[in-house]
Amino acid sequence: MKRDDVRKKRAHVDELVRARGAEAIPALTELLGHESWTLRESAAKALTAMGQDAVSAVLPLARSGLWYSRAGAARVLGAVGGSECLAVLLDMLLEENRTVSESAASALVHVCRRGGVTSVARGVYARSPSDREPALRLLEAGEAGLEEKVRRLLADTQLMTVREDGSELWEQGDTGRKGGLVWEVLTGGKAQPPEAVR
Repeated sequence: MKRDDVRKKRAHVDELVRARGAEAIPALTELLGHESWTLRESAAKALTAMGQDAVSAVLPLARSGLWYSRAGAARVLGAVGGSECLAVLLDMLLEENRTVSESAASALVHVCRRGGVTSVARGVYARSPSDREPALRLLEAGEAGLEEKVRRLLADTQLMTVREDGSELWEQGDTGRKGGLVWEVLTGGKAQPPEAVR
């Protein structure tokens, strides 16, 4: 592919976002299924930048799109989705298509980094025992040490059986935070109230 062609495709996505703003979400979601890798990647970045607003449009695609569009959808959901995305990402994690499975693992790693490791553990816990081990191995392949963190959470049956807060949102984007596990175990990943910080 020529460099000019790549620039034109990226410029197309940028213009779509600039001209239509949040109204571009359906068109960007459709581009996740385009044959051009460049357009798919650019659309995924643009949808991620739109945050939680993009989730309701991308979630159906993650459930039933082509393998490469589903991989792009996983990327978006991992970056900005909430607990409503975990079931589909965990389903994708155990798929035979390697690209979809790896994209789901990467998305779940991002969810964990955003503060959702307890929610991911609850999702793994809800799976059949025969699905848990492969899921844990794939999470470990996504990030070294994640399997052990999730296993520690899985050992706490009381924590695993607490009903998930479906309206819970984690931080947007990958914060790169490494040490939030203790606070998350104690609070379920919710932000600390300002009055508690003194």
